[in-house]
Amino acid sequence: MKNFYLFIIFFAGLSVNLIYGQQQVAEIPGLMQYIEDRAEEWSLNTEDFSEMGISDDYISRHSGARHLYLVQQYQGIDVYNALKTVTFRPNGEILTAFTRFIPEIKEKVIGESPALEPETAILNAFSNVGIEASLTDIKPVASRSDELIFSSEKFSSTEIPVRLVYMAKEDGTLELAWDLSFEPTDQIDYWSVRVSALTGEILDQISWTVKCNLSAIPQHRHDHRCFHSHSQSVSGKTQDGHVASQPFFGAKRLGMVNEESAYRVIPFPLESPIHGDFELVESPYDEEFSPLGWHSISTDGSTDFTHTHGNNTITFVDRMGSGSPDFLVDGGADLIFDFPFDQDLEPQDYQEAAVTNLFYWNNILHDFSYAYGFDEASGNFQQVNLSGSGASNDPVRAIAQSAANTGQSINNATFSTPPDGGSGTMRMFVWTSNSASGSLLNVEEPIEIAGQYETGTANFGAPITLDPIIGEAHLVNDGVGVVTDGCQSIQNIDEIAGNIAIIDRGICEFGVKVLNAEMAGAIAVIICNNRAGGIVSMGGGAVGDQVSIPSIFISQEDCNIIRQYAGEELKVRLQLEDIPGPAEYDASFDNGIIAHEFAHGVSIRFTGGPSNSGCLVNANNGTRSDGQQMGEGWSDYFSLITGIREGDSKNTNRGVGNYVIRAGTEARGIRSYPYNYNMNVNPVTFYDSYDASVPHGVGHVWGSMIWDLFWDMVDEHGFDPDFYRGTGGNNMAIQLVMDGMKLQPCNPGFVDGRDAILAADQLLYDGENQCLIWNSFARRGLGWGAEQGSPFRVRDAKESYEVPPSCLPTVKVAKEMTPLIEAGDIIDVELIINQHRSPLETNLEIRDRIPTGATVVISSLPDGAIVDGGEVVIQIEELAFNQELVFSYQLNSDPTMISSLHLIEDNEQDAIFKWLQSNTVGSDEFTLIENNTFSGEKAWFVPNTASSNDQTLTYLTPLEIRGSFPVMRVAHNYDTEPGTDGGLITISNDGLESYIDLGYAMFRNEYPNRIAGNTFSQGNLDAFSGSSDGWKKTYIDMTDFLGDDIFLELRFGSDDNNGAVGWFVDDIELFDAVNYQSEVRVVADQEVVASAFASGRGTIVEPQLGVTTEELSASQPGLKLFPNPTNDRLNVLLEGMGNQLVELVITDLRGKQLYSKAVFVSADKQMETIGVYDFPVGMYQLSIVGETIITSERFVRLD
Repeated sequence: MKNFYLFIIFFAGLSVNLIYGQQQVAEIPGLMQYIEDRAEEWSLNTEDFSEMGISDDYISRHSGARHLYLVQQYQGIDVYNALKTVTFRPNGEILTAFTRFIPEIKEKVIGESPALEPETAILNAFSNVGIEASLTDIKPVASRSDELIFSSEKFSSTEIPVRLVYMAKEDGTLELAWDLSFEPTDQIDYWSVRVSALTGEILDQISWTVKCNLSAIPQHRHDHRCFHSHSQSVSGKTQDGHVASQPFFGAKRLGMVNEESAYRVIPFPLESPIHGDFELVESPYDEEFSPLGWHSISTDGSTDFTHTHGNNTITFVDRMGSGSPDFLVDGGADLIFDFPFDQDLEPQDYQEAAVTNLFYWNNILHDFSYAYGFDEASGNFQQVNLSGSGASNDPVRAIAQSAANTGQSINNATFSTPPDGGSGTMRMFVWTSNSASGSLLNVEEPIEIAGQYETGTANFGAPITLDPIIGEAHLVNDGVGVVTDGCQSIQNIDEIAGNIAIIDRGICEFGVKVLNAEMAGAIAVIICNNRAGGIVSMGGGAVGDQVSIPSIFISQEDCNIIRQYAGEELKVRLQLEDIPGPAEYDASFDNGIIAHEFAHGVSIRFTGGPSNSGCLVNANNGTRSDGQQMGEGWSDYFSLITGIREGDSKNTNRGVGNYVIRAGTEARGIRSYPYNYNMNVNPVTFYDSYDASVPHGVGHVWGSMIWDLFWDMVDEHGFDPDFYRGTGGNNMAIQLVMDGMKLQPCNPGFVDGRDAILAADQLLYDGENQCLIWNSFARRGLGWGAEQGSPFRVRDAKESYEVPPSCLPTVKVAKEMTPLIEAGDIIDVELIINQHRSPLETNLEIRDRIPTGATVVISSLPDGAIVDGGEVVIQIEELAFNQELVFSYQLNSDPTMISSLHLIEDNEQDAIFKWLQSNTVGSDEFTLIENNTFSGEKAWFVPNTASSNDQTLTYLTPLEIRGSFPVMRVAHNYDTEPGTDGGLITISNDGLESYIDLGYAMFRNEYPNRIAGNTFSQGNLDAFSGSSDGWKKTYIDMTDFLGDDIFLELRFGSDDNNGAVGWFVDDIELFDAVNYQSEVRVVADQEVVASAFASGRGTIVEPQLGVTTEELSASQPGLKLFPNPTNDRLNVLLEGMGNQLVELVITDLRGKQLYSKAVFVSADKQMETIGVYDFPVGMYQLSIVGETIITSERFVRLD
């Protein structure tokens, strides 16, 4: 009966919330009009935003900005994570609006009332994480707003709120679901789960606990581990001498304590014991940000503490992982926390010092982040919110040496962040290794490459120990495809047996490779990265538990060094380094890791609003199709900005976790590269996110970008040593990043994050730093024109190193021409000019050369434009800053200049006999289909299945490349898994011995995306990946292969994760192209200040079968070139031109002018000689431009 009344109250609450929420939204001035004006841009119809609730609404005290988070609803029920983030300037004007609303919501909804009780949903969620409970273990507690509250004391340490939401599924539908969260009593994860309210199926599950562990290599220590246990007595001493006061959460509360306090710690801003000495720091709290001090939760002194408990954090040691303190660390009435630390001892011997340092730094981070806007209203962690804003009762529970006695939780640190009002939980673990990737590989011979090499390790097979494994190293050969990938049975057993195998990464799981080597008799395996980048740790996959030999991982760069000696007396040794000192280090003294973990709480509370902890989950929870989750980047940024030492510069190496991995102060820490502005030291760019691990590797890319921004701001505005209230570039950079998180959308991608920081600069500094910010991001590939794709994918993005035109202080010009015509058609020309130069350039003149073979349609010229010396000339007396002018005119093309078609393969007749289909990997293949063609009735198609494939389709007839401008044109249509599966167009010009990827020669509809290195077992490849949105024609310049007989090959690759439709290929044409192309120049005071060519090689004439360029050239009177080809001099015979002044112009095939000479022709035949010995080898075009004639001929310069 009680449950029945709870349901009545619950559904009544939904109705009230719907009405109240809509009233609140409607009352915000200008909001609905703003949304309506942008609905089409966001692909929303009126019904999609007719119901909206307010998730959060607060004002930032430092900027006056209002942050409004709207949630999309259907019949009063929230759509999970469908948030619109709206930021208002202090004057009420809308600054930005980022949306995650779902279009056409009404058509996508499944279910309007639950068929499953919430208690059953809880049981299903429990079961999904290994908890076996019954209905008797779940008790209803209350109903509040739109939530039902349950408890399960046996299995959850927190109450279990349950509410109805609509959950977006992969098929695009929205299913009614129970949204619930719980923190298991015996797990470190804090689970947030969506359970179908119709079927009970788990639709979505994420952990609010962010883990930062590395699969670190074990190290031998001289000392043995020993565990001490603490009894939890009420008073007196425990068995090992630690003072234990009252139970932690029920400690005696004193009157108002002395405001003075002292803590022996590694003080802010020092990062760890290797960065500086312990100091006794006195009264470090900030009175504005912690007005109650660090040990009180009341204003009248009635609830003060003498141990590590206060308004901002409750800090304790919990070596058994029970969730309760082992004992209290008490500073006495004078609050003196002065405890010894000895690095030679084990962590259990200095627990009080660990708790003290962890308590101090959590409070420092509270005050530091408060200074930059992480206050009560925005969801910070406090027991009492004196401002009355935000939810209270959520101080950070900071746990030192968490579960250290269990031996299970090591080399890790975590932070759990429930919505505002629920305490964040920070767990610091002990670390047992010196690095996530140490030096386990020693090359002993040959002497030229002898030495240690950095390695990653495997979490399967035998470990590397103090006992050396020594042997010759040989490359494997499995006889299939990439023969060194070890994905099939090893063929060269005679070389591998009894030795160490070298295997390339890619195609199959690490466990398969190592097992195949073990079956061939290998004693150990070295896995080589097949792409540029850092070291990774290896998982065993499906067969890893069958492996019994050790394996290590090395970088592509190192492998390239050693593999050249494989099989030629390459002798290596695998051995664990023997390191003296304690068996464990305590992360409670690595202040960089503490700051990193705390920042997870900041970024999660900022993004999507403090009431939503699910807006930084676009890592896809560890599945292969990972997203652009930047949370690790913001957390690394916190580590860096809170650990700046005197003398640091942009080129100082900074690592994260250097202390716990026992590295030096300038080591790379737990990342692939150290943080450093110098790209020779830290070379990561947006492209590296394609193959980076998620979230840590992707986060490192983002962290590198915003760390660059930090130093660019310091260079521009200086460094202020006042961390809390300074006004220097360092303070400004921190504020930009903090406010950017408030502005960005739920589940942001890289472009979202960049744009939010740009908007924050508009808000905070009136846009003063726009170009500085653009330049910072552009240097690592997130510039103007970068594409994010889906924030849930890392491999559908596209990098750009450009900045907006307004950030280049120059005059700029662009040119566009009709891309494709029939001979004799009109060509439309458009010229766009901008001015971003200060002081302004004046008296500008646009000079656009008339392409050879074309004439100007005089009537189409803009007012005041003239034709002068073969150029269209436009005078511009004045062009204001940031002003854009567009001029258009038309050209007549020559009806006799026709591209000559040499081949068209339309796959209509006997195509099956003209092509050879082959599979290197997998069983999928190219087949002829009839249901999706560009022309005719047949096309080739290869499916994109969720399986590993590498297949080719080779045209069996060699194609001769001839003509002046040979072009291959391919009609195709693709829809593949972005960034992972895709197609290549390659050719062989050496009789099928090797193949050349034609991506570099494509000039229209070229490869759109980078592709993962393991797709074709090659790094740094572009491919036709993602969606072409229908049939497209790709144009390829074949000039580099003039005179060659080539074989054409289509190649398609995929991995074993997520499929799509596939790749259709139809008409393939080879023709000698006629194109109209020329350069437009902007001249000021007789100096060229800007120039450009039309994109896509200008205008191309549609080819016709049976017409040759040579025939057309012969029909043009007046010009002969010889010798052709030539290597030094070119003779130019001018015939029948009469008496006129002409200009001889030589251009390359892109239209760039290389030579010009004015000649007066006075005879019927006149010879001119031009020296071309300084020209690079290649093809060129010589044009004659006169009053009555424009003609051209091409020639070749040879060595």
